[in-house]
Amino acid sequence: GDTIHELVLFSDKDGNGLSLIFNLVDGEVVVDRSKVGEAFATEYSSVRTAPIAPADTTARIFIDNSVFEIFINDGEMVFSGRVFPHENQNGIMIKSGNPTGTYYELEYGRKTN
Repeated sequence: GDTIHELVLFSDKDGNGLSLIFNLVDGEVVVDRSKVGEAFATEYSSVRTAPIAPADTTARIFIDNSVFEIFINDGEMVFSGRVFPHENQNGIMIKSGNPTGTYYELEYGRKTN
């Protein structure tokens, strides 16, 4: 099967957003927030890479308005960070590979008053 999977969270129609690349050839996962919303905390790199076993990989991804947490292989590796997406950055796009998963829409009890 495909061995490099890339999906984009907070994606706009052009695929700019928070990029997650699972490279099962070289055994690494890359999280790139350089193309989502406003740049901030630029003293920290906007690209983070971590080694993973080049095998079946699971990722649990939790997203709030500006906070993301990604648990690789049940917490073997955890990425977390903040992004401030533009208003039109609200989609998910698969750019390569064929990642499979389940998308859960969270409903928060928002006060209307």
